[in-house]
Formats: sequence, structure tokens, C-alpha cells
Amino acid sequence: MMLNYSAGRPRFLDLLVLLGLIIGIFVYTENSVPGFSTFSTRLAQHSTISTTTCDERLDELDRTFNRRRDARIELIDINKAEASYDLYEPEAVCFSEERFGSTKRYTAYGDGPKFICGVDVIAEKSNSSEGCLVYSVGSNNRIGFEVGISNFMGCETHTFDPTLNKPFVGNKYATFHPWGLGNDGAFMVEEKAQLDRNEHGGCEWDALPPLFNAIAAGEMKVDQVLVEVHFPPSEAALAAVFLAADKAKLRVFHKERNSWGVANCCVEYAFVSQATNYNVMVMTNLNVK
Repeated sequence: MMLNYSAGRPRFLDLLVLLGLIIGIFVYTENSVPGFSTFSTRLAQHSTISTTTCDERLDELDRTFNRRRDARIELIDINKAEASYDLYEPEAVCFSEERFGSTKRYTAYGDGPKFICGVDVIAEKSNSSEGCLVYSVGSNNRIGFEVGISNFMGCETHTFDPTLNKPFVGNKYATFHPWGLGNDGAFMVEEKAQLDRNEHGGCEWDALPPLFNAIAAGEMKVDQVLVEVHFPPSEAALAAVFLAADKAKLRVFHKERNSWGVANCCVEYAFVSQATNYNVMVMTNLNVK
């Protein structure tokens, strides 16, 4: 439609006519076109849903995790020992998870590498004032993980191994400590770590519950725990580890049987905190609304 301003009519009258036509078309469409009213209702509902707070969503996730936890507790006593690990499955999804721990990116295979959530997000932290800190427990002088951290994430890294009876070969990439993670995990208190990578060799059953309890109590902050677990001394010890992880709001995002060790002895678990997983999704521009 052409508006003729040369005819002498005030411009605002033409605008009123145009506005009236638009309103008329909208009213006709809403009342006459099938599905339009439904679409408008859904759009309004979506706007309402979008105002739901993040805390409310996380509370619902907690309730879901608790239901899963309660279900697996009921099953522990009736399952065979070799099937116990089947009760502890991934409960979170990290879309940017990556098998990590080699001198070249995306080439981490074999025994030693771990799955990490948000490698590039952690790398950004290392370049900021926040920085990033990694504890790697258990080495045997296989330093692919430390090299990968140095090359692609740039985090401050500390490697612990009380069993190493030769000079540590990774001093260029990590600070070495000739002791392990004690039963109380005291040396880590008040530290903030992005990653805790554990190859305890059986000591995990004593070390992990105190670590998780300290996180749950707010005494320390660890974003991810990457651990290889071996034959548990009992099903109760196995359950205690995962109950403590639940209380610390650490969720399993990756699990795999380790076929490189003794048959059926080892399972790799990767835990990520709820807050970290959410932040990684936001930073990688995924739709989390």
C-alpha cells in the first residue's frame, strides 16, 4: 500500500489507518487460522518456563539422582560381586567430553588417558586470573597425561607417586611429590582443583570417601575427579564411594571397563560437579534453557 503524503492529509492519519489494518489482520489470524491460538499459548507457556530458576532445575536433578541412588542401594545385596559395577552408571552428560592424555590432541588411547569434560573451557581458565590446578595421583613415569595438560590446557600440575623408585621424568610438565593421597586427603584441603586424576592401585577405597566428604562439606573445591577403581574390598566399600560422590554433587559422566589391566579388575569413572558441567555447556554455547 502506498501512503500519499502529498495529498495534504496529516501524516498521523495515514499511520492510524495502517495500524488499524495491522491490528485487524492479527485479530483475524488468531481467530481464524487453525493452530495460531495454540501457538500463542505455547509461546506464553515457554516464556513462563524460561523464568524457572536454575536452582529449581538442579533441585529436580538432585531428586532424580537420589531416586537412582536409592534404587541401586536396594540392589547391592542381591547382585553378584562381579556385577556390582553395573549398579553405578553415568548420571550426567558432557557434550564436550574427550579422552585426554597424550602428546598430540585427540590421540589419547590405551592405558593411562582419562575422559575430561570441557578441555577447552579449562584451557581458558588457565589463561585467566583464575588459573587451573591439576593433581595426578599415580604415575609410574608414564607422563602422557602431564604432557597433554601442559600442551593443551596449561594448568599447574602436581604428580604424586610413593611407589616410584627412579627419578621422575616429567619435571618439565609437573611438580613431583614422592607420596600419595593419604586416608584423610589433608594436603588437598583449601585447594581448588579443576582435575583430580587418580591411579591409586587399590588405595582409592580409603582415599576417595574423605576427599568427597571434604568437597561436600565445602572444605575444598574439585571440579572433576577421574579415577580407576579396582576390586573393592566389599560391596559396602564400593557403595560408600558413590554415596559420598552423590553428597558432593559429583556426577558420573563417563564409565568404561579397563581391558588393559587384569581381567575384570578395573573400571574407569569420570566425575564432574553439577556446577562445572553446567558452566561447560554454557561456555560451549549449548542450549541449556
